[in-house]
Amino acid sequence: MDLFRNRHFHALFFGSLFTNIGDSVYGALAGAAGADRISRIFPFGKILAAGFLLSGLSWLFMILLCNVSIRYVYTLMLVSELSFGAINVLFSAIFQQLPDEQMLGRVNTINVSLLSLAMPAGSLIGGVMAKITSVQLTMSFFGIGCLSWHCFIC
Repeated sequence: MDLFRNRHFHALFFGSLFTNIGDSVYGALAGAAGADRISRIFPFGKILAAGFLLSGLSWLFMILLCNVSIRYVYTLMLVSELSFGAINVLFSAIFQQLPDEQMLGRVNTINVSLLSLAMPAGSLIGGVMAKITSVQLTMSFFGIGCLSWHCFIC
């Protein structure tokens, strides 16, 4: 956020950026709502690969285009969240279909526990990394990580 704060000093802009982060939640919800329709057309692996590709490219282009117009950042954030919304729903569906019915509760508990541990750890690592290096570099690592997952899946 320092990247944007340094370029745009007034509170209205900074508030609108955080409002858009709230709007990206709507993107995730829209992606989740469309996941069922998409999964009927494409196989899970292709959706997963395309989702990580779109999200990774969105994050990298956000960095490149943030100096041009903040509208690009808003749009690319929405695209990224649409992808992740669909991926989250499909992962949940897969983890409910793959294990035996007797193991479903255990698998779900392990999955939710690992995700709950990973989120604050990722936030901590990202925050420290942004403080040590720069916000742009940290965001680019996230984008590169998404693209790496895309290559790993394909």
